[in-house]
Amino acid sequence: MACFQHPIQSLRIVKRQSQGLANVLVASAGPYLYTYAAESGQRLATWPQNVETSHGAASASTATSEDQAPPEKKIKLSSPESKTEGKNAVTSSNSTKTFPTWSNIPIVLATSDGKHVVALTAEDKCIRVFILSEDGKLKELSSR
Repeated sequence: MACFQHPIQSLRIVKRQSQGLANVLVASAGPYLYTYAAESGQRLATWPQNVETSHGAASASTATSEDQAPPEKKIKLSSPESKTEGKNAVTSSNSTKTFPTWSNIPIVLATSDGKHVVALTAEDKCIRVFILSEDGKLKELSSR
């Protein structure tokens, strides 16, 4: 079964119309979208992917030792040359970690055929359209 570590802001079941494709559960928690197999609860993917590895490492370390101090606050750096269009990430010149410019995704919708997912990010007021692959991964098609 799925183990949710963050408060879920939006939860959507994507019923796939294509033969042989399993239904997918799409959840937004903080600045991330997670996809899960609807029948088994197994996590399939996390979006954005370039942040998932550092986020996964942080959540694994907090899960193993609960008596640690809370993580340090992340400082949002805003320089025009460090923002990349389409990635919506801000990077520090001396750090390899990237951070999303939004802190939550309050609305997640799916098309009736189950091929696309639409998400609204709050702070940048951006509508993002994703294609949902056969293996449950989200690929961003556009952001407006």
